Amino acid sequence: MAVQLQTYGTPEEFANFIRRAYADAETNMIARVAKRLVRGIDSPGWAEAKLAETQALAREIGAAVRPLRELPRRIQEASEKAYDEGVQAAIGDLKAANLLAPSFSPSTGAGSGVKALAGAVTGTLEQAHLQILRSALDTYRSVVAEASAQVLTGTQTRREVAQVVLNRFADRGVRPFRDRSGRTWDMASYAEM
Repeated sequence: MAVQLQTYGTPEEFANFIRRAYADAETNMIARVAKRLVRGIDSPGWAEAKLAETQALAREIGAAVRPLRELPRRIQEASEKAYDEGVQAAIGDLKAANLLAPSFSPSTGAGSGVKALAGAVTGTLEQAHLQILRSALDTYRSVVAEASAQVLTGTQTRREVAQVVLNRFADRGVRPFRDRSGRTWDMASYAEM
């Protein structure tokens, strides 16, 4: 999946674009897990092999997250542009209403605060990309370990367990974000917020 970098007319359209990019990356990760789970499913030692494939899965998930790296910069730029356009529009309106002198020029103090705030938000997203990888791998290991016990004891077939693992992985999703109250957020919801 390549993130299409284009300009959107409204902030809502841009927010939807960001949310979709993260949701698509999560879907891509789940598809990669599914493909990896099915590989060699009829081979003896399947459960052990799935647990041993964590490094290969990490590379695949890293590839799914890679297109997201461009988004924090785009968010920073969009935030700064929206602020600058808003200031210019407000000044124009105030001058047109004769509420400001024609020579008025805004101070740069507020703009630097907005830029710092946008930088903090995008910094959080950049850090989250590492957490996304870690969360996906932790979830994979956990559900494979839980389900593997069923194969090893003979209570379920490998195919049944593969379906259970995939369902649990999809249900849990990639939830790398934890807020102050301890709630976990999926990638798309957190990015949108």
